[in-house]
Amino acid sequence: MAIALLSLIGNIRLRLDDLGGDRGEPTAGYYATWQEDDSVCLWKNTELVSYLKSALLDIAGRIPWTTGGSSSDIVGDPTRLSVTAGNPEVALHESTLYVDKVFLASSGLFLEKTESTRLVYLYGENWITNTDTPTHYYEPQRGLLRLYPIPIINDELQLSVRRRCIDEFSWSDVSSEETPTVTLDDIPNDLEEVLILAVCSIAYKKHDSDTLDIEMSREFSRMVDEMVGPPVSWKQKESRRINANMDTAIRGHSYFRSSAVQDSDWN
Repeated sequence: MAIALLSLIGNIRLRLDDLGGDRGEPTAGYYATWQEDDSVCLWKNTELVSYLKSALLDIAGRIPWTTGGSSSDIVGDPTRLSVTAGNPEVALHESTLYVDKVFLASSGLFLEKTESTRLVYLYGENWITNTDTPTHYYEPQRGLLRLYPIPIINDELQLSVRRRCIDEFSWSDVSSEETPTVTLDDIPNDLEEVLILAVCSIAYKKHDSDTLDIEMSREFSRMVDEMVGPPVSWKQKESRRINANMDTAIRGHSYFRSSAVQDSDWN
């Protein structure tokens, strides 16, 4: 059963104790009074939706969704990408965080991840113009794969990736719902609690005399860390992209990891 967006926001408000007071029943056509009018609430509905999007990105960085393309028959899916003869560059779907494996349909082989410096070492300064069936790939920038050698036929890549949530949503989607019907289909139900905690952690950083509470923010953040591990820095993400020998399951150093988070939680 998918998570209903309006219900999730309601549960976040319950945890924040920010339902806007006892105002009776909502007007016909609305689910709750805080949905109908959030003017008396400490956090506005649009703010909570914005915090929810930030929380999803943060959590995906720690425990990315895993998707493989080998079972799909539709070229153009996020994990099945078209290759054009003569063009070594392939754009990744915007939801992709890390690439685990790259399978080339024509050769029936997995491509080896490498680095441009190693290609220079192995094939000389003119490696970048070599053409043949690709055997390697590297990531020159986030969101882009470059194949080596340059492909000589149209082909297809089938990827195994770690990605973020692909649900797109905004407050306007649920602002006038009478019952919660808009769902976040790409988010596992098991993540609802950690999403509530993460949003609360962000919410208590709002710079207002009635909302700013650094200690509460830290406590909610601690609970998030216990459930999904510590945050992954941009530097760690970039190291994973650039270095061919780094595991995709990167995470914060064990020194900073809560004792409640064990290595087995990441497998």
